[in-house]
Formats: sequence, C-alpha cells, structure tokens
Amino acid sequence: MLRIRSAGYDELLCWLLIGIGVLVSLFAGMNRWAVERENRTVAIVLDCEELQRLATLCGMPFGDLLREFKQVGATGVAVTEMKLSELLSSGEIAILPRAMWDTVMGNTGGLKGKPQGDAIMLFSGDYALLRALHSALRVKTGRDTHRLMLSRNGAVLLTDAMLPNIGAEGLGINPRIIAAIKASGLSVVARLSNTQQLTDAWLSYILKQVKSNGVSLLVFDGEEVLGYRELISDVAKAMRQNALLMATIEFAKQRGEQRLARELDGAIVRLHSVTRQEMALRSPDEVVQRFVRAVSERNVRVCYVRIPPTASNDALESTKRLVGRLSEALKDRGFTLGMPEPFEQPLPKESVRVLTTAISSVAAVSGFTLLLGIILPLKVTVSLGLLIGLSVFALACAVTLHTLWILLCALAVALTFPMLAMCVTLQGRSEETCEAALNSWRCISLATVQFAICSAVTLCGGALIISLLCDRRFMVVIERFRGVKLSQLLPVFLLAAVLISGWLNKGGDLHSRLDASLRRLKGMFSSPVLWWHAAVSIFILAAGAYWIIRTGNIVPEAAPTWELKLRELLERLLIARPRFKEAFIGHPMLVLGFGLRALTGERVSTPLLLVGFIGQLSMLNTFTHIHTPLNISLLRTAHGLWIGWLIGAIALAIICFVMQRAQRQ
Repeated sequence: MLRIRSAGYDELLCWLLIGIGVLVSLFAGMNRWAVERENRTVAIVLDCEELQRLATLCGMPFGDLLREFKQVGATGVAVTEMKLSELLSSGEIAILPRAMWDTVMGNTGGLKGKPQGDAIMLFSGDYALLRALHSALRVKTGRDTHRLMLSRNGAVLLTDAMLPNIGAEGLGINPRIIAAIKASGLSVVARLSNTQQLTDAWLSYILKQVKSNGVSLLVFDGEEVLGYRELISDVAKAMRQNALLMATIEFAKQRGEQRLARELDGAIVRLHSVTRQEMALRSPDEVVQRFVRAVSERNVRVCYVRIPPTASNDALESTKRLVGRLSEALKDRGFTLGMPEPFEQPLPKESVRVLTTAISSVAAVSGFTLLLGIILPLKVTVSLGLLIGLSVFALACAVTLHTLWILLCALAVALTFPMLAMCVTLQGRSEETCEAALNSWRCISLATVQFAICSAVTLCGGALIISLLCDRRFMVVIERFRGVKLSQLLPVFLLAAVLISGWLNKGGDLHSRLDASLRRLKGMFSSPVLWWHAAVSIFILAAGAYWIIRTGNIVPEAAPTWELKLRELLERLLIARPRFKEAFIGHPMLVLGFGLRALTGERVSTPLLLVGFIGQLSMLNTFTHIHTPLNISLLRTAHGLWIGWLIGAIALAIICFVMQRAQRQ
C-alpha cells in the first residue's frame, strides 16, 4: 500500500488556495479558448514583385495572373512602395533630355518660358502614376516647386535636378498596381518602409493613401518598422486612427517591432514566411506542412508565400498548385481564408485581469509554502505566517507591478510546482516488500498512482500559468514567458540534491536532517569512481546540454530530419503531436522510476526519477507557450501522458517478469 503522511491545517489551507486558483484558471482558460475559436481567418499573401516577374516570364497580363491565384485560394498581394530608381529602371517613367521638351509638350501650352536652374522633366504615359508621384514628392520634400502637366502622349513632371538623389526613398503605393489587384478580387497588403524624414505630413499622407485604397494590413519593409526609433508612438497613434493592422514576422525581428506592437496594445497579427533560399531546399509538402503548423500551433494568421526559385517546366502551374494545396490544407484544419483580424482580449476588463492575477498569485505563493514546508520542518504557526505574509506581498505586487509581476510569478510557478509534484509524490513511501511488489500488476498500479499524483500537481501549476498569462499580448508574442532555461535547469539540480542526499527520508529537526544528509553525501563522494561512473556522467552531461539547447522556441529547421518526419507522422495520427521528451523519454522513465523504487529502492530508481522529471518540466513548459492555442496544448499534453505511461508500464512489466523468472531459478 501507499502511505502518505497526514496533512496539517496549514497544508490543507494551501491546497484549498491552490484549488481556488485552478478554478479561476478554468474561467480564464474558457475565455481564451473562445477567443481562439472565433479567430480562424487566415490570409495567403503573395509578393507583388515576384508576381510581376512571373507574369513577364509566362507572357501573361498581370491582371490575368492575379485572377489565376485568386481562384486557387490566394487572398492578398503585398506591395512595396514605389521608388524613383525602380520606376526609372523599369521604364514606367523616363527622364527627357531638354532637346525633347518642346517636342513632347507640343502645342499644349503647358510649358511657358524657360525653367530656371537645372530642372529635369519626367515623362510617363500613365497620368495617374505621375500624379501620385507628384503628390508624394510635394508632401515628402515639403516644397511645391514640382509642376505636373499634360503632354501629347501622357504627362510630364517638371522637378528639381536633385530628385534622383532620393531614388531609394519610398513614395507611396503605385496606383496602377493597386487598381490591378483590386480588380482581380484580391486584397492589398502594404509594405511600408521607414524614412529619415518622417514628418507629420508624410505620415498622415502615406497612411491615408493606403487606407483610402482599402488596405487594412501593414507589413513593414526592411529591418525596421515605420517610425523607428523616435516616432514609434506617433506611428501607433496614426495607425489606430486609420484602423490599420500591423503584422509581425515570425523568426525575423525588425527593430522597433516590439515597442510598436505594445503601443498598439497587441492589436496585431503574426506572419510566417519561408525565404526563397528555404523554398529551394524544401519540397512543396514540407512547405505546406510548415505553414499549416505555424497557423494551427502558433497563432499565425498571415501566410506570406514566396514563389519557389527552382526550375520548372511551368512555374505558374507549380506555384498555383502550392497555393492551392496550402489553402485546402488550411480549410481541412477548420480555418477560413480572408484578411485576418487581431485577437480579442480574453479578459476584456482590466479589473478582471488584475483580479485573476491576484488569485493566481496567492495560489502560487501557497505552492511555494507547501514546498518549503516539505523540505524544511516548519511549525504550523511559522507556515501560516509565511503564507499570510507572502500572500499580502503577492496581492500588492499584482496590483502595482502588473505585467512585471505576471512574468515573475509565472517563473516562480514554473520553478515550484514540478518540484512540489515530485516531493509530494516521493513523500509517500511504499510499505510493500520487494517480493510482493514483484507482482507486475501491483507494481504497475503503484507506479500509475504515483505518476498520476505527480502529473496532477504539475498540471495545477500549468493551470495557474494559463490564468497568469491570459492576455492577447502573450498570445501574439508581444510579451513572452521569461526564464525558460532557468525553469528547466534549476529544478533538476534541486531535485538531484534532495534525492541524492536522501533529504525527504530524514526525520527530526533541520539540524539532524542536515547532519544525516551531509554524512550520506560525504560517504558517496568518498567512494572510488569507476569507469562506468565516468561514462554515465559524460552521457548525462551531453544529454542534458542537448536538452537545454533544444528547450524553448527554436527555428523549425533546427530539428533533425528524422524528428521532423516523426512530427509529421504523429500529427497525421494524433492531430496534435506530443512533445518527444515527454512521451518517449520523461514520462516512461518516471513510471519506471516509481516502479523500481518499490522493487529495488533508491539506488537504481534515483537516476530514472531525475530523467523522468524532465517530462514534468516539459509538460508545464507547454502551457507557458501562450501563442499555442489552448486546445492544442491540452491535446498535446494528454497524448504525452498516455503514450508515456503506456511505454513505461510495458517496460516495468517486462522488468518484473524478468526479475520473477530470476527469483524462481
């Protein structure tokens, strides 16, 4: 039987407060789940320059090409600002020599007298383009010396000779391109670039221009956002006034991005793209799976699809197949195609967010008090005093240091609850003899109960983190959980110290516990080191280093090929794949460790329990990834638990069978 010591009034109070915190987390989690369920619209956006190049290669009118992609599921086209240098190189405008001025103007009477200074004349057959260029130059330079006139075959713009010096400056969106995109039924996504001379007039002009053309989504061009570094607040204010949405690019940081996103209070969408270099290395299936995984697992709502740079007999058809397969895959996952909207706040009222933070903070303090009471022999009065004092402190911090306290409290939960789970479980000593425990069913049931208790306590910590981080700023990664490496590494060292020293098995006061543990450690470190000890130590260090490196958010390509293949297989079978280190390493080892603890004692089980502890840490870490939809996190955790338990139970049954056979012989 499993004997667990009786709890005192202080412990019962702590568990009660943790229970209240878990109930509050259910309320917060349900609100977050509803917000995630409602926001299911995803945009498939193509790059305008790449589409223009493709249209030229295929000998197809640009408008017809756009309609082809509209039919297979594309929803938008990203358009960069027109630049004078690019317009000149493409031939959309031309600089006319002075000898041709009178010839071009003819008898229109537009050019009167000889222009003063070194003026230049720009010519274009597209009057709308030249008019947009004229308006942009007037606002951007702050001077009205540019003259727009009609000519025989189009229009001319008489302007300064120094104009080519700003050839790389963005001058607004080309009206001809906007008209073609809108005529095809696609939406325009504006890619605006930063500028050194960002006056109020230019900011107002460019944002009103894109808004008047039906643009709702901005993707900033280059390495920095519009307004970086001193005018980000002005840009955020102007974007709110024009109801414009910002897209942040996953795995590619732009300077000023986080600050602008915070100024917009999280009213942004996440964008995922595969670079042209990566497109050349990945098969269409891999590209589609990568986009689908980003949308379904990381709250991405814009898929920026590049045209594959690889050779093809029919580049248009191969690109259309890629876009079509992506659109069908997204629809199969329950998403709709269109222009996205930002996530709503799961808890719209600030007062409700503060209240949930306060309750969750008190529950976190209760968990810490429980852990401290297990490790140190505290009197009831001391434990209650500590609980009350820390709770008052937590309530004050929850109100005054809201976001900072949320991050600190979430880290405290991540450090405390997996450790608490192991200590609570290991406090219960098995009273069964080794011989009786050799019954495989009895041994498996004992390990199963301990595994369930341990996982349940860890999941209480996960619930508190759900409540603490229930904010759309975390859902779109404006704010993120801090201390991932610390929360994975420090508890392992603490648990190793507790298990190796035998601290939980020592009775008496603090002084006697400390003396007994020190004598045990002294005896252990005085023993000779064998070769197998060194080999095992090196293996554990290497495995631990790899585990820490792979912990947290990494670029998908950082995973080995075999792991990516396994991920795809598990996703097809289970919808949400479990974490490898939970389902195939941590949980099986923990079940095995609990079982062997009854069979062989601490000597063999301690290394297994330490490795198994990784699964508990990883399970709680899953809920710190708030940008992963809650249903995916829950399903992933559930799959990890049952698969890990099954593998551990089978391994434990085999060991019991082998030990029984050895005893009989």
